[in-house]
Amino acid sequence: MPSSQKPSLRLFIGSPLPDDAKASLMPLADQRQMLERQGGYRFSWVKPQNLHLTWLFIGSVAPEQADGIIQTIQTELVFPIRILVRLTRLAFWPNGRRPKLLVWEGESNPGLEKVSRKIKAAFPQYAEDRPFRPHITLARLKPQEGERKANLAIPPALMPAAYSWHVSEGCLYQSDLQPSGAVYTPLLSWRMHSVKTPD
Repeated sequence: MPSSQKPSLRLFIGSPLPDDAKASLMPLADQRQMLERQGGYRFSWVKPQNLHLTWLFIGSVAPEQADGIIQTIQTELVFPIRILVRLTRLAFWPNGRRPKLLVWEGESNPGLEKVSRKIKAAFPQYAEDRPFRPHITLARLKPQEGERKANLAIPPALMPAAYSWHVSEGCLYQSDLQPSGAVYTPLLSWRMHSVKTPD
C-alpha cells in the first residue's frame, strides 16, 4: 500500500539579487572560460534568476512545519533599520587550492550582523554557530578526475565593481535539486525593512 506521507521541503531564507547587480556580472558571464580553462575543476553556474543572498539555510522539513516557519517570519523578521549589503570582490571558497564555491563576497557591518542575529534567534533549531559572511554564490566547483588541479585565481579583468544595495525583500525559498541544477521557488516574499512614520 503506497505511503500517504508527503515529501519533505528543502527550505532557506534569502534575498534575491537585484537585476542591476546581475548586469554588473556580465563580464564574468561573457568570459567564464578564463576561469574554467585554469584546469582541474568543473564549474556548475548558478542561473541568473537564482542568484541570492542567503540569510539562513533551514534544510529539510515536513510540509506541515512550513506554516509555522512562515508565521514566524511574518511576525519576527521585519526590521526598523535599512539593511545595507556591499559586495566587493570575487573569491573562491574556501580558497583557490581547494575551491568548492565561486562567490561574490560582501563586507560585514553592524546592521547585517544585527539582522543575522535576529534571524538566528527566530530559528535557533536551524542556526549554525558561525559568523555571518554575506556573499552571493555564483558557481559550485567539483574536481575533475585525472586532471591536474590548478591553484585557481580570479583574473583582474573579471572582477566586478563594488556594488551596494539596501535589501528590502526577503523570500522563503523551496529548493528542488534537479539534474539540470537547483530550482528555487519562493513560498513567501515579504518586505524586510519597515519604517514607522511619526504620528
